[in-house]
Amino acid sequence: MEEQAAQGHEDASRIAAIDRLGLHIIDDAVVVPVPDEEIVPQDLESVDTYSGEDKQNPVITVDGSVIKSVNCYGREVSTSAIKWMVCALLIVIAIVVPTALTLSNQNEAVSRRPQPGLTDKEINELARQQRLSDILTPLSSKEDLENPNSPQSKALAWLLGPMHTFMDPDRNITMLQHGVPAKQVIEERYVMATLYYSLGGEEWTKQDYFLNAVPTRKWSSDLLQADEKGLITGIFLGENNLQGVIPPEIQYLQRLQHFHIQKNFVNGTVPVQMKQMTSLTGLWAHETNLTGSIDFFCDIGRSNATDECESCGFKVDLGNVECSCCECCA
Repeated sequence: MEEQAAQGHEDASRIAAIDRLGLHIIDDAVVVPVPDEEIVPQDLESVDTYSGEDKQNPVITVDGSVIKSVNCYGREVSTSAIKWMVCALLIVIAIVVPTALTLSNQNEAVSRRPQPGLTDKEINELARQQRLSDILTPLSSKEDLENPNSPQSKALAWLLGPMHTFMDPDRNITMLQHGVPAKQVIEERYVMATLYYSLGGEEWTKQDYFLNAVPTRKWSSDLLQADEKGLITGIFLGENNLQGVIPPEIQYLQRLQHFHIQKNFVNGTVPVQMKQMTSLTGLWAHETNLTGSIDFFCDIGRSNATDECESCGFKVDLGNVECSCCECCA
């Protein structure tokens, strides 16, 4: 009994001494209390994670001191809460992102899927129109095609209309132009329709059969010229009440040799894309409102010419347009 009393007295003395030092005993272990001020680690290597026996509430220690919370915009947030929030955020991302991608793919598939109730003929027509669109939409900007009042949008709508139900690139059906791929014929027809709308074709003095169901080369024997394969090589629209601008899509008329638009109300500049037209040997654009420079045509003209004067097939108003090879043989 005396030994137990002595032992108890000794334990009481030790506990009192520990209390005076501001320490605490938990499960026979001395624990250093967490200071009130925020502990900010100066070296990331001094930060480690310790879970102890409580795996549900892990804590962070810095040099042996326990961090139970951090200050976030004036609010104390526990470290365990932060870890749970990070885990929850990762779970949300893992669920939301794949779901969004799946829904996006489903919506795209639905938008391309024929609507219920359509006949087989209508479904086939929609598929044919899609094939035409896939060929033509890369030729123009998305902005122009989405504008219902643009020449490009009007030309596309016309080409997808009932007048052209026989045109199908998959079956290589052309406008009776043998030896020419359907894709090339379709592109040329779209460019010519775009040119018509861009230069105010509805008000032309002479229209002949423009935008008619016949092959493009037969729209006019006076205004158009074609080669033996039926592809357009000459456009002659001088003094024909043209009003508007030259569309950049004209660059795709790779067989075009002569382009005459003189004595008309044509505005803007000659599209720089036309420098890709290596077959062009003549551009008559004098007495118009065109401005800018067409010097990029000069080297093309000289390379295609057989003599010095033949290289002078470019005529513009030199007061408004820069051209070092225009009217040199006048």
